[in-house]
Amino acid sequence: MIAQTDNRILWLPGESRMWDDEPSSRSNAGVRIDESNAHQVAAVFACLRVIAETVAGLPLHVLERTAGGGKRIARELPLYRQLHSQPNGWQTSFEWREQAVFHIGLPVR
Repeated sequence: MIAQTDNRILWLPGESRMWDDEPSSRSNAGVRIDESNAHQVAAVFACLRVIAETVAGLPLHVLERTAGGGKRIARELPLYRQLHSQPNGWQTSFEWREQAVFHIGLPVR
């Protein structure tokens, strides 16, 4: 379960519902929530926003292996600048990663 608000229960895709044989069921409010319409629920967006902002705020570095078997930050590689600083002309690295996590977390059919 990912959220319970106003007697509406939202489930993760594929999560076992021991008492429910249907892929989705009506909540006490009479609203059917499943993978195809979860993107329309504000609570789902709020939870996903928290996850996306948290992941986007984590440090991101491009590493390469050294001759001695260690690793170092590869600041001179073009990929480093794209992922760490600015991936394109209109987004910061944080914005780009936040958007990517959001799209991964909520695929819309």
